[in-house]
Amino acid sequence: MDHFGSDKHNAGTESVWGKADPGTAINKLNLGALEGQNIEGLKTHRMFYSKEIITNAGYKKCLMMHFLTCLKMKDIQGKGQVLL
Repeated sequence: MDHFGSDKHNAGTESVWGKADPGTAINKLNLGALEGQNIEGLKTHRMFYSKEIITNAGYKKCLMMHFLTCLKMKDIQGKGQVLL
């Protein structure tokens, strides 16, 4: 069994999520393995973020610029895919 994720190898194991390892309770949100692992990693490594930190540090602007660039690339390609 993989540690995180609600599908693939963990499908049908819902009864043990969050029991032996409290971190696996995140699987109840029906996320993929990568998403669940990232969320638990933030908690484990005591990484805190807030709207103020994201805005003041410039992350929000950076992410919005990246998002808009991806949309423009999608439009230019005309394939309905976002290219990263």
